Parts: sequence; structure tokens; C-alpha cells
Amino acid sequence: MKNKFCLFVIFLCFASQLSAIDVSLSHCVFHSDHGSYMEVYIRVSSNSVKHLTIEDSLQQASVLALILLKQDDQIISADKFSILSPKVKESKDFWSTRRYKLDAGEYKLEYTFSDEYEAQNSINEQRTIKCDEFNPNSINSSGILLFAKVGSDGDLPFGKYGYRFEPLAYEIITPESDKLIFNWEIYGMDKIEAPLYMSYTVYDGFSGTFGKKLLQKHMKLNKNEVEIVLKEMPIIDLQSGSYHLTLEVYDKELNQLHFKEKNFAMVQPVSDYRNLATFDKEFENSFVGIMTEKEVEYGLRALNSQLSGEQVETLNNILATGELNTKKYFLYSFWQSLSPDQPGEAYRAFMKVIRAVDAEFGSHFGYGFETDRGHIFMKYGRPNDIVDVIDEVNAPPYSIWVYLDFPATQQSNVKFLFYNPSLSGDDFILLHSNCTAEIQNNQWEQVLYGAAQNQKKGNPIDGKSMEDNFNRKARRYFNDN
Repeated sequence: MKNKFCLFVIFLCFASQLSAIDVSLSHCVFHSDHGSYMEVYIRVSSNSVKHLTIEDSLQQASVLALILLKQDDQIISADKFSILSPKVKESKDFWSTRRYKLDAGEYKLEYTFSDEYEAQNSINEQRTIKCDEFNPNSINSSGILLFAKVGSDGDLPFGKYGYRFEPLAYEIITPESDKLIFNWEIYGMDKIEAPLYMSYTVYDGFSGTFGKKLLQKHMKLNKNEVEIVLKEMPIIDLQSGSYHLTLEVYDKELNQLHFKEKNFAMVQPVSDYRNLATFDKEFENSFVGIMTEKEVEYGLRALNSQLSGEQVETLNNILATGELNTKKYFLYSFWQSLSPDQPGEAYRAFMKVIRAVDAEFGSHFGYGFETDRGHIFMKYGRPNDIVDVIDEVNAPPYSIWVYLDFPATQQSNVKFLFYNPSLSGDDFILLHSNCTAEIQNNQWEQVLYGAAQNQKKGNPIDGKSMEDNFNRKARRYFNDN
């Protein structure tokens, strides 16, 4: 329970950052012949900042950064700089790195990041930094740097010792990763004659707790002046929660010569469901108990329209594992949370609707509830009116659904336009809607009437409408109140 509470606090902090500019800052203290220094790695989430169109439809964002290094309330270093995103057509996260010289001692690292195109979008945070005294007569080490990815991929933002890497944002391992990757530098081992060894261990809970030892590995160390340790540990079986990594150098008599530790957190919903299925006895006797794998997968895929974005990602991960018990538990837990007293009855009532939708909108491209029309039907219910057009000149068959009241987004007169560009059976695709939570395509009319190229209005890049034509009815239908 304590472990889960710690993770809940982490997510509250994480969620509060996502409401503003989303910037992750990782730091690590190193030592060299020229003294000690700190490297800072900055990642800006592209979705949290404003992009301006600059040239040839390319976009760019700019973040103003201010990093202050303080000791005893005195500013030791002040660094103000801009972080520019690459010039791209589709925005993606962008990075920066800085380096600061340090003397031994404790510091406050204070940093402010502001969107230069939207000044009120900013964050200000601080953390404590400690630089250990470097003793030339004993073993010393750097801080522990956690990676999200490492390899030779040129798209990874930073390079070190011949490899490329991406720091672990917020020191939280997400479902995309199945391993803990860390980098550590050990100094001064060439001065010790006896053989040296290292252990790296993962414990439950953050440092300072008496967590259970979960994973451990050992290795023999070389006698280099600087030993570069780059290791990974599989964590696929660990549940979501808080953890800490300990690194220990010891001799053959098992005397500890040096020690460092690092906190991290994990979000691993697949492991969570796998473990919950093991301990939930009610689940074993529930409605999913006698279901075949085919029935379970059908029931899970039918849930897609009922889930939030994070739940959809979890479901996709669970479907990809192939573990029947985990799939069953996800299905059971969803319906048990909605109808604690009769989850089986709620499931069976839902599946009656699903099978009807499957029959109504099914095609050779997939189940009916997985088509665009089936998905919208299951998500928002039956429309108040449907306008089907199958014989309009220069347009493929299309269908406009009308919802007079739309509680999901607190709108009224919401419309969805589906069209069948392949002219294949019932393969209707959602082209445009005025629903604020769904796809909106300002060029929908030119796409729908793409066969009439010479009647498009405006330039080819951002033109939106067609020349008026008595037989061209889609806009009139869509705008009709």
C-alpha cells in the first residue's frame, strides 16, 4: 500500500506539470582531471508548447530557459538561453544539454522554462544537488544516470563514449520499456591491487525504506582509471510503483568499498493486471472463467470505444502479450468496476448491442464495432437522423449522422460525415465532424469532391471549399440546422 501511495503522489506531481509546459530535466554529477561538473539534460514535450509556421509549412517552437545554481542563498551561476525545436512539418519533442563546473558541496538547482510564443505558459521548479568531495586516494563515482533508450540511433538526442542515449523523463519507466538502463562512472580503481566487484540491485520503495530486494546482478570490474558501467535489467515482471537502484563496489571478502543509490518509478499496467489476476479469487469464479480465448479477445476489442486514451494503450499492450489470464482479468475488472454486484449481466447486455452493431456495420476490413461508424455509434449512441447519399456526381457514397443533443461535449446539432472513397462495400471512413472531441477536417469538401479537381476554390495547400453547384449537396446537408 505504501508503494502505491508513493506512486500516486508521483503521478499527481507529474499530472500537474502536464497542465502547463511539459519539460523534464535530468542531471548527473561527474568528475574528471579538470574537476567536478554537472551535466543537465532537458526534454521539451512538443505538445505542451506553441509552434509558429515559419517557412514552407515548417513549424518551430522556442522555449526560454533560466537555470540558477545557488549555495547558501547565493547565486553561484546564472544561465539564460533559448531552446529551439527543429524546423519540422509535424512537431516532435526536442532537447538541450548544459554543463556546469562544481566544487564539493550542496547546491540548489532552480530552473524556469517559458514558452516564448505564449509567455504565460511556464514552470518554475527546484531541487537539491550534491557534489561529493573527490578523494584521489580512494574510490569515487559519478551520479547514476537513467536512460529511456540507448544505442547507435542517430535520432537519440545525446552522445557519450561512442553510444547515443535518451535520458529517462521524470525518472519514470513507461510501458514502452521492459528494462531499466543505467550509466555509472567509477574512478580510482587502478590504485587498488585486489580484485573488485560490483552489484546492482533493485529494491521495492524509494531509498530510505526497508524495501524488499527484487532483482540483483553482479559483475567483476576492470582496473581502469575510469570505469564506464552501462547496464540494463529486465523489469517486465515488476508492477507499477516506486523503487530504488543501489550500486555497490566490494572486494573478494565482501567488504563494501563504495555505494550509490537512485530512486525511480514505474508504470507497468500489464504487470499490474497479471499480478492482480493471480490474487483475486472472485475473478476465478466470475463470468470470464469459462470464456474461450476467442470470446475474451472479442469482448476486449469491443471495449475500445468505452476506454480513455491511457486505458486503450494498456489494452493494446495486454492484447499483445498473448497471456489469456491477463486478458480475462482486464475484461473482468472493467465490468466489475462498472457493475460491482452483477458484472456478468452488465457484460452480456453490452455484448448484445455489440453484436447488433457488428452485424450492422461489419465489413471485410474488420468487426462492425471497429469501423468508424461502429466506433462512433458505440461511443455516442444512435444518431437522431441519418442522411445517406449514394449517387451524387463527383462524390463517392457518403453519410451524415446528426445528433441534436450531445452531452459528451455539451454541444448541440453535432454532425459526423462518413464517406466511402474505395467504393468497397460498407467501408465508410470518418472524414469530418463538428464534434470538438473528434476529427475535424477543414478541407473535407475538397476531399469529398476530389474527382472535380478543376472546381476547387483557393490554392492547393489550404483551399477549403468547392464552386457552388446545385447537385453538390454535402455542405448544405452539413450546415442545415
